[in-house]
Amino acid sequence: MRARLLLGIALAFAPIALLAQGQVTALYTYPSDPEGAATCLAQADNGNLYGGGYVFNPAFPAVAPTVFAVNSCSWLQGTDGNFYYWTNSTVTKVTPASVSTVIVNLGTSASNQLLDVIQASNGTFYGVAEFNGTYGAGTIFSFTSSGNATTLYDFTGGPDGRDPLTLLQGLDGDLYGSTYDTVFRYVPGGQLTVLASTGDFTTLVEGDNGILYGVTGSGSFASIASNGTVTTYPAASTLGYTGYGGPCFVGGDANIYCSGDIANASAANSDIVQFTPAGGAVTYIANPYAATSVQADMQYVLAGNGSFYGVLFYLVDNGANSYEDWFVYNATGATVTPAIDISLNNTQVVPGESTTLTWDLKNGFSDNMKLCFASGAWSGIQATSGSLTAPAPTTPGTYRYALTCGGVETSAATLYDAVPQITFTASPTELAVGVPITLTATVTGNNGTASGEVNIVDFYTNQTLLSIPLNKNGVATATVPTTGVKAGYYYLAANYTGSKSYAAAQSGDEQVDLLASKYTCTSAYVSVSPTTVSPGQTITLSGSAEGDGEATSGTVTFQSGDLTLGTASIPQKSPYEATLSLQVPQLPAGNYAVTATFNGNAITTGGCVSPPATVTVSGTPTSTLTLAASPTTVTPPATVTLTATQSTTSGKPAPTGTVDFYNGSTYLGASSLNGSGVTMFNLPTSGYSAGTITITADYLGDSNYTKDSATTSFTVQ
Repeated sequence: MRARLLLGIALAFAPIALLAQGQVTALYTYPSDPEGAATCLAQADNGNLYGGGYVFNPAFPAVAPTVFAVNSCSWLQGTDGNFYYWTNSTVTKVTPASVSTVIVNLGTSASNQLLDVIQASNGTFYGVAEFNGTYGAGTIFSFTSSGNATTLYDFTGGPDGRDPLTLLQGLDGDLYGSTYDTVFRYVPGGQLTVLASTGDFTTLVEGDNGILYGVTGSGSFASIASNGTVTTYPAASTLGYTGYGGPCFVGGDANIYCSGDIANASAANSDIVQFTPAGGAVTYIANPYAATSVQADMQYVLAGNGSFYGVLFYLVDNGANSYEDWFVYNATGATVTPAIDISLNNTQVVPGESTTLTWDLKNGFSDNMKLCFASGAWSGIQATSGSLTAPAPTTPGTYRYALTCGGVETSAATLYDAVPQITFTASPTELAVGVPITLTATVTGNNGTASGEVNIVDFYTNQTLLSIPLNKNGVATATVPTTGVKAGYYYLAANYTGSKSYAAAQSGDEQVDLLASKYTCTSAYVSVSPTTVSPGQTITLSGSAEGDGEATSGTVTFQSGDLTLGTASIPQKSPYEATLSLQVPQLPAGNYAVTATFNGNAITTGGCVSPPATVTVSGTPTSTLTLAASPTTVTPPATVTLTATQSTTSGKPAPTGTVDFYNGSTYLGASSLNGSGVTMFNLPTSGYSAGTITITADYLGDSNYTKDSATTSFTVQ
């Protein structure tokens, strides 16, 4: 529920436990003191945040804020999409294009103070002002989007109270508010009734139970029942909450949240408090600027994306070193639920494909908060909850379905109608002037293969640097020379220009570091493990290099004399070391020198060779072939199984290869050794005459072992 907008407007906060998990990050520093007008932010239906004469895209600081005509914290967005802000005695209407028109002027007296404005369920604006009217005690007035202000009630300063502070429209359609002395109900076109002779509520909200809740200027929470009964709860001021300046609102969880000033802030104090109507508990949330001798003021807004944003003003009193500053802050790391739940059952569609939009206002406990209007891809006054199903627009694009309630709460769902995904790479990302760079953009989506072209742009200025057509696979690639390009850091992105099948889209940025000249390779290194090996054993070679004394990436080639052993890549991260594992070939025993040559890369020259590392080859390992027959006595046509085993010394690699079998000079067949160096061959004895049969097995050898031969015999009965 929307409350008083004296110094700020905010949306529904998350539960305390979640908010307490968040971290506060400064995103933007105001260039100058905004004179108190910037102590709040609010989100409009377009998703941007407004406050203190600036408009912030939620992506800032990547997207710089721009000046906007709403130079006040007291504003709301009407159902017509325009902004209405009030200050002193005027109400100004500002179009989304920042065109301002004063539509209400209550007089030139400096004592006139417009304190609160709402838009009621009938579309009419209502407001309260202090120090004006017939008795100088304030008025209730109404106006339209064109102005036409009409005074509805003059406060006398007597039993009805003096100088109204806040206003809301209850679920019964009547107006409720507070003066310095009273809480009142006003029936438009009728009479004003005093509900309670207790006032000075800087804010009033209506809970889900229909009871009014407020915070007094001294920081005390109280409830006001429909019969006028006032119940006071523990004062928030007991922990440093002074209650001045901060708005209150009802969250989606039906708890009430207020933000305000902190005097002498410390880790135990807070500028945001939660009030739970059921039980009246007051809970405090950690202050983002905890320090002594500080006067801090901060109000948060919960944007539709679930992130908290706020403006912090702090004044540090250190005598001669006193100072003040203004920051835009973002509280991240907490999972939060906005007051408006709006979603699409399918966010990725193609033109004409149906999708269902569903929405629900979770804190519509007063009539002015229940006034919701749609903008973006839909329009009109909407109920507080509902759903609709419609085909997606025929033109590809990104469509935003926004719902704004009470003029101060906004949430949105985004429909991607044939919006492609773009992946963009630059290779290499670090190079010297004169080295070519390859730029590749791939456009994919759910509406077939993309066609058209991609513009390579400066990510921040959007200046087009190069246009590349997509090929038949939806890929745009080009190798571009860098000769003559100024050295420096470049942030590149790929902008797809769109087609009949797909909307335009942009990739994320890729940072490219262009050096004025290459570094000089100053040294290369090589190591081997183990240093003593036998042929067939695995050895690991490691190599690295330095350019002007700094570790570098690239490739190294390992050699032993004129023999090239292989090439491996050095990764672009620590430990910047290339590794190559291989089997030692058949070599005579002896010592061998291994070197690593750096081949260079986009930023470092190549050619430097490492000092040699020594590898000792202990000699060619030996193996022995044995052959056995089973059974050793057979009667035809029984089969004899011949088992050949090529064994070697423990720890050496197992022999591999083939064994040929012979009966005298007659070739019987061949079989391959398994991983253990064993093979079996089945020999039928049909046609064999009685007597002793001698079988020969010939091992043909492999890269580690030489040929070998063995015999066995069996008896035929």
